[in-house]
Amino acid sequence: MAEINLIDEKTDLSQLKKPYGWDLEVKGVPYDIYRIEGYNHTIGGKWGENCFWACPSGEKPSFENLIEFNGDAPTWGISFERVNYIKSKWNETSVETSGDCWITRNGKKFYHISGRSMDYALAKAQHLLVQLLEECPLYLSDRNWKEQAIGRKIWYENQPAIITSITSGNELWIEPDGIPCFKAPPHWDDMDYDDYADGLRVGLLSPDIYWYRN
Repeated sequence: MAEINLIDEKTDLSQLKKPYGWDLEVKGVPYDIYRIEGYNHTIGGKWGENCFWACPSGEKPSFENLIEFNGDAPTWGISFERVNYIKSKWNETSVETSGDCWITRNGKKFYHISGRSMDYALAKAQHLLVQLLEECPLYLSDRNWKEQAIGRKIWYENQPAIITSITSGNELWIEPDGIPCFKAPPHWDDMDYDDYADGLRVGLLSPDIYWYRN
């Protein structure tokens, strides 16, 4: 049976492996997370036998800077704000209202949700958050998920593509991979596709992406 065994001045930390990649922040300060086998600070709860410890990112772990980790890394959330705006149309001007909904990551805007109604937007955001965490194959909980995503080969509309960058809104910029350009999807036949032939922006949950391409 596991027992509580805390780190002290005599604990040998010289053989610690690299920290986990989880993106832990505490009030905006990044922390690294280490698994230190045999040193359980908590038994029970969501972690079970918990031997995860954290220290400020970039610092060498020691008795002085390691603290017990029972949190989330990163922290995910949902925010919704009602906003008023001025609408002018057909010589009439009025104050209208709309909504602004985001999935947040470590308290920062991460994924935008469209929806004027709070009930609709929050329900949709909960569903999409599950998809991001459980179905998107990118390691979104890692601190370096963007760097890990760049260079990944995917299929887009059954065409070979590669992720070349991540936009400021956390969307993927993809380019043709091994083909001269993207072909227009069938439903774009009557539209000018030239602006998208050499690359385009797609969402993390785009149904047009097949993630697994050797």
